[in-house]
Amino acid sequence: MTGQQDRPDVKQRRLVNRLRAELGLVNVPPHVGSEIRVIAPRVSEQVARLLRHQPSYTALSVHGQTQLLSAIARAVSEFARLVEDRPPQAPAVDAILVEIVRAEGRPELCGAALHAAFETVREVTRVLWPQLPQARHFTAQLDLAVARYAERLCARTMKAQQAPTARRTTTATAGGAHLEGLLALVERRWGAQPVELFLTVSTLGEAEVPAPRGTAERDPSRPLRVVTTDHVVTVSQRPNRPPRHAGGTHSPVVVCVGPVPVSGIALVHDTALLLLRLIRAGVAAPPSPVQLRAPNFGFLHPYPSEASVRKIRELLLPLTGQGSHRRSALARTLQLRLRTAATAQGLARQLAMHPQTVHNHLTVLRTLYNSDLDFAEDNLAMQAAVDLVLPLWELEAAGRRTSTSQDGKKVPGYNNGTGGRDLP
Repeated sequence: MTGQQDRPDVKQRRLVNRLRAELGLVNVPPHVGSEIRVIAPRVSEQVARLLRHQPSYTALSVHGQTQLLSAIARAVSEFARLVEDRPPQAPAVDAILVEIVRAEGRPELCGAALHAAFETVREVTRVLWPQLPQARHFTAQLDLAVARYAERLCARTMKAQQAPTARRTTTATAGGAHLEGLLALVERRWGAQPVELFLTVSTLGEAEVPAPRGTAERDPSRPLRVVTTDHVVTVSQRPNRPPRHAGGTHSPVVVCVGPVPVSGIALVHDTALLLLRLIRAGVAAPPSPVQLRAPNFGFLHPYPSEASVRKIRELLLPLTGQGSHRRSALARTLQLRLRTAATAQGLARQLAMHPQTVHNHLTVLRTLYNSDLDFAEDNLAMQAAVDLVLPLWELEAAGRRTSTSQDGKKVPGYNNGTGGRDLP
């Protein structure tokens, strides 16, 4: 029986509907959530037992471990409530997680622990849900929904835990208002229907002016465009390039990311804006426009702030000094090494390269960074930086190779795009 306290008001009902749509739960019957809620304590118990063997979890303090287990149990319960089509309870899970991160004072380690915890939740539920009479028919949808739920929680947690100064707070508020306005326009145009969009972020040109009010409503095929103080955001159902500026000596930097579902616009906006600012900061110089598929950073969230740009520049500085093809090859090897910690032989098999070539890559990388290729608390940040920038570097290398081949010159040592053949 449903009590008065379980009857959400209009605002709560909209929140639940939006969350269920974003997580892909619209077609999952609420009674499946009841089954999941019954076994939620069992899920939490098995997660706690498995996490004891996770180094990222044991790196937390004893109090932090206890608090994280409690928060994960709450998250499992809240996910079941969403499947049941019921509103989440207060306080929100991400608010609890933020307090844990702040108390520990080590965001990177906490982020790794969160990631390990939610991956363990998925491992456990993949075993338990197929055993349930109703949930077993929706295991694929539920697993994807858990992944999206975890990504959302982790992104909100890591974003909220930062303690900005008064100046940064003002900037963040303005940026948040701009993004909220963009999301409102997207929702008005496409609603929650499963449509894939392209989001384009470009530098602000002299001729850029906002579209007249009501234009988008009169012409549904017209892209949504929002002009800010230093860049232009365009959302459309097909890749969109900003118009050329007459009399301009330099083409604007253009980053087009997609296709992406409506629910992913906020994350892709921040990713595209960070890419734009990295290009303007000189981290990469790919041919414009840059067209990419929406990258997946798991629980990490790209922050397009000045601090993030500086951090990525510092982490990638030793690589940015290399030639374009050499840099891409080294970055691909480093990316896989950070992700797997495999030997040169193992990396060679996964990269489909000669073991000696990979050994040469590792030798150069150890010279550029350190003998263990260990970045301590910046390990996660380094991996995210490489994941983010490597596509830009590969586009830059491909552009230069195309330009060189058009001039009738051969690129020394470059073999079928594998990169690294010209390394010592």
